[in-house]
Amino acid sequence: MPRNFTYVLNQLRMDTMAQCTSPTLSNSMTNPLGLPVIGDLNNGTAAGAMILPSSMQPDNQTRFDAREAHFNSASRRYNLHIATNQTVTRLVLDSNSAHNSSRRVMGVEFAPRNKSKARSISCTREVIVSAGAIFTPTLLQVSGIEPSDVLKSLDILVKIDLPGVGCNLQDHSMVYANYYYHQTLMKHVMEKISTERHPSGTAAMMPLELGGVADPELKVYDTCNLRIADASIMPLIPSAHLQASVYGIAEKAADMIKSAKLDCRIGERLPFPPRSRPAI
Repeated sequence: MPRNFTYVLNQLRMDTMAQCTSPTLSNSMTNPLGLPVIGDLNNGTAAGAMILPSSMQPDNQTRFDAREAHFNSASRRYNLHIATNQTVTRLVLDSNSAHNSSRRVMGVEFAPRNKSKARSISCTREVIVSAGAIFTPTLLQVSGIEPSDVLKSLDILVKIDLPGVGCNLQDHSMVYANYYYHQTLMKHVMEKISTERHPSGTAAMMPLELGGVADPELKVYDTCNLRIADASIMPLIPSAHLQASVYGIAEKAADMIKSAKLDCRIGERLPFPPRSRPAI
C-alpha cells in the first residue's frame, strides 16, 4: 500500500556519504508503522530500524579496510614478503605418528594460478591459515586433515582424522520482501531466499567432541603450529555483519601468535573452560 511520505529537501543535503541519513525522514517512516528504533545495533536486538555505520573514508567515500589500517604501513618491513598471483596447494605435515605428539607443519606448497609446477617454503615457527570459510577447510582437506572416510574415498593420505573440517557451514540469509503482505510473504521467502555471502563456521573453534576443528588458541587439533584466523572458526554465526567479528578474530590471533611458545613435544589438547562451551 503506498504511503504518503514527505520530506524537507534541505534536510537531505550532504557533504559526504557519511551524512546521507535524515532522522526526520526515517522517523516519519518508522513511527507510523510502530517500528522500534534500535539505538545500539550491537545490543543483541535485531528487530527494528537502525542506522548502520560504514567503513568509509569521509573525504573521498572509499572503503577503509584492513589493508588501509595495517598492510600499507607494514608492506615495507624487511620480514614481510608478499607472493602475488599464487595459490597455496598443500600444507606439508611431518611424518610423526607417535601417539603422544602433535603433528607439525613443516612447510607450505604453492603454485601460480596457471597451475605450473608447485614450489615450497619451509616453516620454522607457525603457519596461519586465513583463507576464509570456503577455502580454509579445502586447504586442510587436501593436506590430509579431514574425516578419514572422506580422504580415503579421494585417495588422499590421512594425516589427521578430524571429522569437523568442512562441516557446520553457516551463512546469513537474504530475501527482498519490501512489498509483500503476510499471505504471500512465506511463499515469496521460500522461492526467493538467497545467501548474504557471509560463510562461516567450517573449522569451528569448539570442543573436539562437538565437531570442533580449532582449540581456544585457534590451533588445529593435533597440530602444534597450525592456526586458523578467519570466519571459519566461528562456532555460531553472529546476528550481524561479519566484518567487525573477523577483524576481532585477527587482532586476537595476532596477540596469541606473538605470545606463543612453540612446543611440539606435548600432544595435550587445550581444554575449553566449562562456561565457554558453545551451545549447539
